[in-house]
Amino acid sequence: MQEAVTERIEKEEADKQWQDYEESNAKTGKLEKPSERQKSYIIGLSRRVGLKINIERVQDREAASRLIEQLRTLHGRVNGNGYRQSSELRDRQIAFGMATKLVYRKWVDLHHNPRKSKRFWDEVTELFGEYEKHQETALSGFVSASELAA
Repeated sequence: MQEAVTERIEKEEADKQWQDYEESNAKTGKLEKPSERQKSYIIGLSRRVGLKINIERVQDREAASRLIEQLRTLHGRVNGNGYRQSSELRDRQIAFGMATKLVYRKWVDLHHNPRKSKRFWDEVTELFGEYEKHQETALSGFVSASELAA
């Protein structure tokens, strides 16, 4: 019941904001309509966030830009660590997962039970550490884009 009331209040507030927005546009005169590119980007972002946006209510390019920024921020909050989540962190998470899978497969092949085994996790950590060391060595020979620009 409380959720329904909260939802209704939020809908009324959103409708009031749209009404104020449309009234202010009517006072200022004719504005440029949002580009097709902006519209498609808004639709894509809103789907990723899980919102349904009536694109016809976005009447000018400035409003479309503001909406895009709000959706980007919301998308970042939904996915954690902002919408520019560190690809390095994501790569490390994937690498650790792969190390875990490889060690698990080895243990299963040897007919050992890895559940709650400290030795299992020690092996995963060791393999992951070795991977990171080799990865760093391999990448140290490459010049970064920031070094090229300098």
